[in-house]
Amino acid sequence: MMDGSDICASPIHPFRSNKQRDGVTNSRFFTRTARPVKYYLIDFGHAKVYDSNISLEATLDAPGWGAGDSTIPEFTKDADCNPFSVDVYCMGNLIRQEFTEVIVLLSSSLRFAQPLIRVINTFLEDVVLAL
Repeated sequence: MMDGSDICASPIHPFRSNKQRDGVTNSRFFTRTARPVKYYLIDFGHAKVYDSNISLEATLDAPGWGAGDSTIPEFTKDADCNPFSVDVYCMGNLIRQEFTEVIVLLSSSLRFAQPLIRVINTFLEDVVLAL
């Protein structure tokens, strides 16, 4: 999710994105280079709320509770999973798939990084399994 509040000089109209909130005045926009924006990785409906007063062992869940990522190493084990390490893996996998792989595929000058990305991903999978 992108926070675009810095690239709009004033709030935009909900239906006419080229107009300010009054619907008459033209909106003024800045580039992302001139005013960098913040990106947030957000949950897509799989979040659970855990009581901070209970132990980590009490938060363990059965594998496959709907994280939406079929590559989660912990789901290959036949034991309860640590939901926090699963979240970390899912976020890392999202970044790897959506940003790193796309950049490498689109840019021939970055193709050299593909083997390194595979090694790092394998290492992270081993770390998550060890948790």
